[in-house]
Order: sequence, then structure tokens, then C-alpha cells
Amino acid sequence: MSLRDRGLSSFAGVLWDQILAAWAHVREASRARSDEEFVSKLGGALQEVDESQLWLELLREECAVAPAPTQPLEKEASELMAIFTTMIIRTKEK
Repeated sequence: MSLRDRGLSSFAGVLWDQILAAWAHVREASRARSDEEFVSKLGGALQEVDESQLWLELLREECAVAPAPTQPLEKEASELMAIFTTMIIRTKEK
């Protein structure tokens, strides 16, 4: 396995971990016992999605991965961040 392939494999593993962590935070938020807990868990999901987007950008920019497979995922990450941010703001405004 080449150094580039090992790097891509490592990036993929980290990205998978970030995605699972975000999913876990959203699941925990759905079971929150208070608005504060809900906001906290969604904030964790927001952070994980933001970090996932960073890993996607690094794959494209530093590992010379073509933009075609990463850009749709980056767009999805941006949309999720916007959704989570809106949910957090609206919950805090209650």
C-alpha cells in the first residue's frame, strides 16, 4: 500500500468516526431531558459535522482527491450545520 493510499485510508477512518459521533449526538439530543441538554448535544453534533467537513477539505486539498466525490458531501455537511445552528438558536429563543 502506497503512502498516499495509507493516508487516504487513515482519513476515511477518521471521517467515519466523525460521522458516527455526529449521529450519536443527534440521537442523544432526541432523548434530551431539557432544552439545555438538547442544545448541548446538538452543539456536539455541529462540532462533529464541522470537523467532518474539514477532513473532506483536507482529502481534496492535501491528498489530491478529485472534487467530484467530496464536494457533495461538503455541501451536505454545510446544510447539516445550518440546520443544527437554526435548531440551537430557536431552542435558545424559547
